[in-house]
Amino acid sequence: RGQVYNWIHRYNEEAQGPLRSHRVRRCGRKKILSAEQTVDLLNYKQQQPFGSSRSARDALELPCSYRTVMRSLHQVGLHHRRPAKKIDLTNEHAQRRLAFAQENLNRDWGLVIFSDEKVFKTSMGTCQPLWRLGNTRYQPQNVSRLRHSGRITMSMWGWMFSAGPGELVRTSPRMTAAEYVNILQDVLLHSVEAMYSGLHQFTFVHDNSAVHKARMVSEWFRERPWIEVIHWSPKSPDLNPIENLWAAVVREWNDVDEGHHVRTRKQLYIHAQTVWERFRGQNTCENLVASMPRRLEDVIANNGFWTKY
Repeated sequence: RGQVYNWIHRYNEEAQGPLRSHRVRRCGRKKILSAEQTVDLLNYKQQQPFGSSRSARDALELPCSYRTVMRSLHQVGLHHRRPAKKIDLTNEHAQRRLAFAQENLNRDWGLVIFSDEKVFKTSMGTCQPLWRLGNTRYQPQNVSRLRHSGRITMSMWGWMFSAGPGELVRTSPRMTAAEYVNILQDVLLHSVEAMYSGLHQFTFVHDNSAVHKARMVSEWFRERPWIEVIHWSPKSPDLNPIENLWAAVVREWNDVDEGHHVRTRKQLYIHAQTVWERFRGQNTCENLVASMPRRLEDVIANNGFWTKY
């Protein structure tokens, strides 16, 4: 027992002395990437955030595996993230969005009816790898621009109000001005009257598509002065809360029984109607409309560019 005690005592003394310092200096493996190579890697990914760690390694001809590249990026604060997908914005679009947000920031959105068309496509876009710093999701270099492609599956039109969703109807793939006027007359006005009989005047939102700007449509609104049409900001689906209802339809566009995405028009129509009706009697639409001031504030804070909505 005494001998064991002596060994422990000697070890403790040596652990605090030169032997311990010698061990500490020699422990660990030498880093594969030099400090200069790490800086080059950081600069490369900040300039080209999209792309895999393998592509960065090959472009810089780094003498390491892609896993080493991933670890090095994590160490300098760049992490792999799913990019935000937004429509492309020019500086002119951003300035017009900024002016719209400033002009309408104090508007009462509680009596506004939001409408929109949704075109469902069979193509389900892929996700590019993205490496970025924290809290930079919506900076222009980190946003993936939406590109429209794929065969049109089905087109729908709907409207919503702070009190709940309105009607959801199917449209032709290439809706004409005459068809849109029929929807406004036979669907919008009738459903608003049926759901909100005391609503004698309201404000209406639709985007700047060519159909909405057609002479026939403008004349229809001009003959009904009790409907105020907001001159909507260009390239601004993030400001229309009905987009969140469309997003819910897309998120749940899944065949639970078979485990694959629903593709047929009939199945999609039934699914969209089911999800749409689910919002009735809930406060989802009320909360979405209540978010309008925050959406506009985000546009102002981002100088007209993308928001988190």
